[in-house]
Amino acid sequence: MRAGVSSKWLTGLMFWTAVASGQTAVPPAATPVPAPAAGPAATPTPAPTAAAAPAAPAWKPFQELAFLAGSWTGGASLGARFGGRVARFGPELGGAFFVVHGSTFLAADEGGREETLDEEGWFAYDRGNRKYVATWFFSNGVTGAFD
Repeated sequence: MRAGVSSKWLTGLMFWTAVASGQTAVPPAATPVPAPAAGPAATPTPAPTAAAAPAAPAWKPFQELAFLAGSWTGGASLGARFGGRVARFGPELGGAFFVVHGSTFLAADEGGREETLDEEGWFAYDRGNRKYVATWFFSNGVTGAFD
């Protein structure tokens, strides 16, 4: 590798790092640059370099689903019947799964009965196939597997 190529690459990297962090490489000409004050308290500390900047955190399963974590409520309807729904989302078993616990209530219609359907859904990350899979269980005995 030629020395000129290496220094141009490093200069470009430093420039784009400064631009990305909102710093300009050189202060504008009209901007006065303050002189450092004398004394040990005014000793400037070196600015962190790009190499010392913390690396981006590694990807973890379910980070895309993190916005769902917590409890949710809302309305539910089936034809002319109305009711409500509650659900709680969050990690389980040390973060190996992302689980949904839900319940849907539908009011009785004329001559009918009210219904409550509970469900539990378990999301897992299939590392071999690099995709999410899920299995759902409902209180009426229905199950479903999704991939």
